[in-house]
Amino acid sequence: MKLTLTPNPTFTCVVDIHVPGEQEKGQVRITYKAMSQPEAAKFFDNAVEKNLSPYEIVKDLVAGWDLDEAFTLDNLKQLTDNYFGAANALLDTYMRELTNNRVGN
Repeated sequence: MKLTLTPNPTFTCVVDIHVPGEQEKGQVRITYKAMSQPEAAKFFDNAVEKNLSPYEIVKDLVAGWDLDEAFTLDNLKQLTDNYFGAANALLDTYMRELTNNRVGN
């Protein structure tokens, strides 16, 4: 892939979400809104200052998904309400993608 000075405004990756009672995690392909380093610093400083919940943070980061249900803020809220770790998984994956801090062998 050839690098450009201006990255795409969105990026897509798979997020693993714990499903209670299941050995395997559920997977969803999420499209995130990209941010520059200064934008991300300002965004996360604001989130800390306002003591935002994980859902309140990820609702401004997620742009879409590949679930059967349409991506809406109400459906995102339902996902994070029904799967306790979903908001943190979405946020953790976003940060790993921005920083290239991957878990692996």
